[in-house]
Amino acid sequence: MSAKRESVRGVGKDHAGATSVTMQIWYELQRAGARGYDLDELIERVKERVPAGYAWRRYLRQRQAWAEANQRRLQSSNGTSSIVDTPGARVAAVRYVVRSAVSGMVKAHTAIRRPDGRYAVGPRKPRSVFTDEQHDFDHAVSRKAVADMELMRILIGPDGVLALVSERRRRHKNMPTVSTQLAAALEKWVEAHRPASASLEIS
Repeated sequence: MSAKRESVRGVGKDHAGATSVTMQIWYELQRAGARGYDLDELIERVKERVPAGYAWRRYLRQRQAWAEANQRRLQSSNGTSSIVDTPGARVAAVRYVVRSAVSGMVKAHTAIRRPDGRYAVGPRKPRSVFTDEQHDFDHAVSRKAVADMELMRILIGPDGVLALVSERRRRHKNMPTVSTQLAAALEKWVEAHRPASASLEIS
């Protein structure tokens, strides 16, 4: 995969990617308090939340710029060599993006690099167009979405609670009204809480 081909994909997402990485780093540094993190610890804390496509595009552009600068110095006309997309290269991309982001944060005073090389939260909070919930710090929003979908499956799936209540209603005409009330209440709750991405039929 060449840098030229990959770098044009999803370019419009780069601003959101940069903001996301910066906010995730700031969140982790804030949680760490005075102890802070060294670079390796910080990367370990945020690597799963770094947008993969954004990190890869940034890394490709950086490697391409480095290669072109070297070629000019060597007066070579061989062209820019392609960068192979491997797991190791993806790890390098994340490291590069986190290192670059935290360096920028130090300049903006949203992070501090102490004499011992550890990073701590700075006096300023980074500016973001997103809310804290949209940044999904520590995956709380993702966990809630998964829990909502699981509850929906149990309630309205083919063998779910509502299906069983409806079946019993059909078989037993004289069921206690509490089941009817329960079904009606559950149906209202489902409609009020159904995630926007959920289909009408959850199997």
